[in-house]
Amino acid sequence: MEHLARRVRALLAFALVAGFVLAQATPAAAHVDLAASDPMDGSNLDTSPAHIELTFSASVALAGEGLILIDATGEEQLIAVEQPAEDRLVIVPDASLEDGAYAVSWTVRAGDAHPRSGLIGFTLTSAGPVPPPQPEAAQSETSPAGPSQSETAQSEAGRSDAAGEAVGADGAHVAPNAALAAAALIEAEPPPGDGIARMGRWLSLLGALVGLGVIAFAATTLVGSPREVAEATFWIRRSGVAIVAGTALEVLGTSMMLSGSLLDAILPAGLLAALISPFGVAVVLRIGGGIALLRGTSAEVRPASDRHDGDAYAPVDGAPASSGPALLTSAPITRYRLNLAGSTVAIAGAVAVALSYLFDGHTVTTTPAVVVRLAAVTHVVAAGVWVGGVLMLGRLLAWRRRRGVRLEAAELAVRFSSVAAIALAAVAVAGLALTWAILDSPSELISTPWGRFLLLKLALVGIAVGLGGYNHRFVVPYLDADEGQEAVGDRLRRVVRIEGSVLVGVVAATAALVGAAS
Repeated sequence: MEHLARRVRALLAFALVAGFVLAQATPAAAHVDLAASDPMDGSNLDTSPAHIELTFSASVALAGEGLILIDATGEEQLIAVEQPAEDRLVIVPDASLEDGAYAVSWTVRAGDAHPRSGLIGFTLTSAGPVPPPQPEAAQSETSPAGPSQSETAQSEAGRSDAAGEAVGADGAHVAPNAALAAAALIEAEPPPGDGIARMGRWLSLLGALVGLGVIAFAATTLVGSPREVAEATFWIRRSGVAIVAGTALEVLGTSMMLSGSLLDAILPAGLLAALISPFGVAVVLRIGGGIALLRGTSAEVRPASDRHDGDAYAPVDGAPASSGPALLTSAPITRYRLNLAGSTVAIAGAVAVALSYLFDGHTVTTTPAVVVRLAAVTHVVAAGVWVGGVLMLGRLLAWRRRRGVRLEAAELAVRFSSVAAIALAAVAVAGLALTWAILDSPSELISTPWGRFLLLKLALVGIAVGLGGYNHRFVVPYLDADEGQEAVGDRLRRVVRIEGSVLVGVVAATAALVGAAS
């Protein structure tokens, strides 16, 4: 046991050093936003602009549809696109623009290879700013026959005041809504490959959390028969399959979003566009880690050191597993643990998968880099301990119930509750650090996709925490007082099953957070 502990400590020390070195190797900046534009969003121009310049908060590259200039009817204008600097893009119209409202739809990729998109709008009126709208009485005096055709069209597309900004029906200043509405229709269409990338991201994240969690569960909580210990081995290996398959799907989807089609995505140029970035480092670590989990997990077991021989609970001979509570037998048994000393390759793979999140999502483009990346890895590992542990606990209790074996739920719950409490605290601290770094203001919890996904995740986490608290407060004390209460053990099993289902939703929300814009 001491030998295993030394090997694990050495492996963790190496992982920390490697993670620190790799984290410093990739430069980080604030998360990518549109920092400025010329002309400004919502402005009014009296001459056709020779160019339209977009300045971003970090280096960007065109992705998907790139830059599109459209008028109020939704018709695309012919343009040329230049990039004079890594953080600047310039649109040069092929011809002078006619009067009216225009919008620019932009789609770029940041250092994490995930596309970002947005809109700006402006109005062109060659005759100069339109005077502010007159009161209804004055309008009726000057236009007894009613509003002219041009006035009607202007009221439909949005009017401009003396300051050059569009004015809504209530007098509020708004952007040129006709062109922006047309551009929004383009932006609202998800880019090709978006669904594939999201599915792959969810699958690989679920595999990562299950793999990390089951390894932690096997090391701290799982003591049982060889068949039960083999169940842990089964899920660790399957988590490796999920990580590899999910990562491959995410690469394909990301390549499609950047190149625009499936055919271009599978060509070497399309794949390189997605992989020549920090995201490519994450891909290598995940696929390598997934293969290590699949191939490096040993099914070898060893006798548990805390309890060896003793009474066992087993079904009565000839009785079906569903016939009721199991009966005590006097047969001596030996209880087992997973021999993690034979699975160091799998443990190294789990470390590689955790480190991959240093190079994906907002951890690549958010400062302060050290805090954000440490929080991201801590968040993934701690969430894995919690999510994977709950799923494995529910699986083990259900398997024992079907076989008619006594649940021994109290012992399992007590062992896991302390581990889960530490993991939950780490998830909370790391999550707060990431939220503080990524969001510029509390209002972005509502106004950005990242903030809305975060609120959804917090709601699901709150439900899961409530279910865990119910078990800790009302179920475990009864089991601790009388472990033979099979009905109470079944209640624990049912609540854990519901908690596991909720946590799967948490994983889906977390996967969405990785790729959501802020």
